[in-house]
Amino acid sequence: MGDTAYEPIGSMGADTPLAVLSKQSQHISNYFKQLFAQVSNPPIDPIRERLVMSLFTRIGESFNILEESAKHTRQVHISQPVLLNEDLEKLRTLEGKGYHSATLNAHFEADGKPGRLLEALNKLCQAAEDAIGEGKNIIIISDRNSQKDTAPIPSLLAVGAVHHHLVNQKLRTKAGLVVEAGDIRETHHFATAIGYGASAINPYLALETLISLNDTGMLSKKITQKKLFENYKEAIGKGLLKVLSKMGISTLQSYQSAQIFEAIGLGAEVIDRCFKGTVSRISGVSFDELADEVLVRHHTAYKPKPFIGSWRNLSVET
Repeated sequence: MGDTAYEPIGSMGADTPLAVLSKQSQHISNYFKQLFAQVSNPPIDPIRERLVMSLFTRIGESFNILEESAKHTRQVHISQPVLLNEDLEKLRTLEGKGYHSATLNAHFEADGKPGRLLEALNKLCQAAEDAIGEGKNIIIISDRNSQKDTAPIPSLLAVGAVHHHLVNQKLRTKAGLVVEAGDIRETHHFATAIGYGASAINPYLALETLISLNDTGMLSKKITQKKLFENYKEAIGKGLLKVLSKMGISTLQSYQSAQIFEAIGLGAEVIDRCFKGTVSRISGVSFDELADEVLVRHHTAYKPKPFIGSWRNLSVET
């Protein structure tokens, strides 16, 4: 993507095991499958009908769309949802213009004890509610400061939990959700996070990886960092337009929070708490088992001996 500004192209057919059946530690987005438009709402062509499609989004407090006032305009307009590091810092420095942000740490204790992930999600949701009570209208969910003893909450899980908690508390329109995530890098990761409530995403680890690939000569030719990031954003944008077009949706704002996915292998407690309303015909993993999948990767990074999940012999390919 950084090299060509296009997603990798694959052939028809996939023999990859379902995430719930795999013996490898899986990204939580792999438990979700994109739906495809049926007859009543046909797909559209994201290339030839690009004129009617849009990736712009807004961040801030939302008001009644059936009314019109000056306060309706007090939102940050973003042309596309991929934020560079400097873009995220701009959002954090808009206090003087009426945009008040709060950065919430999305981590859980990495000791492998049952209930740690759910406990951390409860604290995260309460922190988001408290931040809105203090007048914050931009909530940044960040896993950047995770340490050896604290593992990152999967960003999709964190976004979904906060989004539905704020909906239940009738506070969702009071603030926009922004994600600062190390586990978002592919188009599907962006699509699921946006589909469950995120307005914009800073994939900081993907950006650092692009810089490393460029510096070590892994790309076809060395290019400037600016061009590298432009290519990546363009590739993600094209990928998102393709995903939107499968459902006949032409704007990112219509796709945001629409939850147009089917879950395969997520337990009822996870669906009810973080992805309420999503169809999940095959139940499966719980919060503790999702925590195991994160800890496999986390312990591989910090400790010489990998963590072995208690519910299946999970591992990380080297």
